[in-house]
Amino acid sequence: MQMENGTANSKVAKSALNSGRLFKNQWLVAFITVVTPAVGFVYGLYYLFAYEVPLFYFFLWAAMHYIGMVGISVGFHRLGSHSSFGAKSWVRRMFLIFGSLSAQGPVMYWVSNHRRHHHKGDKPGDVHSPYFAEDGTQFKNVFNQFWQSHTGWMFRSNPSNPLRYSLDLLKDKDVTFVNRHYYLWVFLGVLVPGVVSLAFYPTLEGFALGLLYGGLFRLFTVQHVTWAINSLTHMFGARPYRSRDRSGNLAWLSFLTAGEAWHNNHHAFPYSARLGLETRQFDPGYITLLAFKAMGLVYDLKVPTDKQKEEKLVGSDNLLVAE
Repeated sequence: MQMENGTANSKVAKSALNSGRLFKNQWLVAFITVVTPAVGFVYGLYYLFAYEVPLFYFFLWAAMHYIGMVGISVGFHRLGSHSSFGAKSWVRRMFLIFGSLSAQGPVMYWVSNHRRHHHKGDKPGDVHSPYFAEDGTQFKNVFNQFWQSHTGWMFRSNPSNPLRYSLDLLKDKDVTFVNRHYYLWVFLGVLVPGVVSLAFYPTLEGFALGLLYGGLFRLFTVQHVTWAINSLTHMFGARPYRSRDRSGNLAWLSFLTAGEAWHNNHHAFPYSARLGLETRQFDPGYITLLAFKAMGLVYDLKVPTDKQKEEKLVGSDNLLVAE
C-alpha cells in the first residue's frame, strides 16, 4: 500500500508491515470474514420472521455471543494485550481460543493492532482511529469517521508489526499454540453450535440452524459490537478520565461487549483487569474473572487504586497529564 508522502511512510514503517502481498492477503481475509457473517445475519433475520424458530436458538446465539465476546474482552484484550491478570496455562489457552472463535484475526495480529492503537492514540498511524488513516489522511465527515474506525481500516491499513508490538507473545507457548491454529478455532466456532443443535433437533434443518444462529449470526453480532468500540466509543461517550486519545464510555453498549464499552476508563488505566471501575458500571468480563478467581484459576487481577483514579479525573488538581 503506497503512502501519500515520504514522511508518513517513514512513520508508518516502524509500526506496520508495508508489504503489498501481506496487505492483499489481509484485504482478502477481511473481505471474507466481514461479508460471510453479514450474509448469515441477513438470512437469519429473514428466517426468523418467515418461519417459527424455536426459542432454543436465541439461547444458543446468546451463549455463543457471550463466549466469543468474553474471549475477545478477557482473552485477547485484558490478557493478551495488557497482561491484566495471571492464569493457569490451560485457562489462558481457553480464553484465547474463545477470542479466536470470533474471526477477528489471530491473537498476535489482534494484539499488535490494539497495542499500536494505544501507542498512536487517535493520531496518524493509529490503525483504527475515526480521525486519521494510517497515512495521516484526516477524516472530518462523521460517516467517513465511522466507516474508517468500524470496518474500513481493515481494507486500507497495513498489518501492524508484531516484532514491534508483540515480541513478548512470540515467546509465549500458550499464545503461539492458539495463534498457529487460528483457522481451526474459527471453523469449530461455527461447527460446534451446529453439533449442539443437532443433539436437540436431530435433523439436517436442526444442524443448519445451529450453524446459522450459533455460528454466522453470532459472528456478525460479536464482530460489530467489538468494532463499535473502535468507532462509537472514540466518537461519543463520557470522558471522566484524562487520556491521550478521545476514548469515551458508553454505558448502553457495555452489556453486549462484556464491559468493553467503558473505554475511557480503559485508556486511562490500560493495565486494569476491571474496565467498569465503579460499582454501577456493569462489566461482565470482570465478573467472569472474579468467578474464575474464586475457583483459583486466575490471580493477580490488576486494578487501579482510588488514589490513582482520583489523580486522573478530569479537573483534578493532582492530575498528571500524559505527553
